[in-house]
Amino acid sequence: IPVRESLRDTVSGAKKAQRLLNKLYSTGFTAKAVLNYTGDLSDESEKKLLRHIEAYAKGELTREGIENIIPIPIGMSLQPLNMKLTDSQYLEIKQYSAIQIASAFGIKPTQIGDYSKASYASAEAQSNAFYVDTLLYIVKQYEEEICYKMLTDEDRRSGQYVKFNIDVIMRADFASKVQALSTAVNGFLMKPNEARAKLDLGAVEGGDRLLGNGASIPIELTGSQYVEGGENHA
Repeated sequence: IPVRESLRDTVSGAKKAQRLLNKLYSTGFTAKAVLNYTGDLSDESEKKLLRHIEAYAKGELTREGIENIIPIPIGMSLQPLNMKLTDSQYLEIKQYSAIQIASAFGIKPTQIGDYSKASYASAEAQSNAFYVDTLLYIVKQYEEEICYKMLTDEDRRSGQYVKFNIDVIMRADFASKVQALSTAVNGFLMKPNEARAKLDLGAVEGGDRLLGNGASIPIELTGSQYVEGGENHA
């Protein structure tokens, strides 16, 4: 089935479902009913009787203090035709429609507001995935275009390049950010002052040296614990 035709049918069904819900709200969730009576009424009398009963059922006489009572003439009985939204799986159908629309455009259901199966952790991961799927490709194009047009051959040979800082968007919570920065410092990837700058903290003396492993020693002193008298001992 073509995507356009599938979307047309899905949206058409969703609109009818919404009209049904709006109608139920306007009638006070009063379903259709069967009025049983014995006798013969003219068409005009029948319509007048039905309008009278329906006014009570819809709550149109609330201003007069009549809210929950429907008077039925002698010899007549009113049998509601119960219709429950749970029986018609109204909510499930609406969720399925949202998934169909998202699938047709190749996007995730959370991007159109369907969080029925999302937890806090998964919602955060999906939010990051949204930026990766939509923003990263555009940012990469801008970076390559700027590098090509703004930098000279000499600049490129010297290793210069343009890169956007997407940390403004891809911010993690404080605990995750501190843990990641601590791992980077302990693994010789970042200097302490560089990690502090990521947290908007000022530089400290001695923080411009790479540190690592459990003892947090400078990288140039790695292995010195095995040296005695200037010689290595096996």
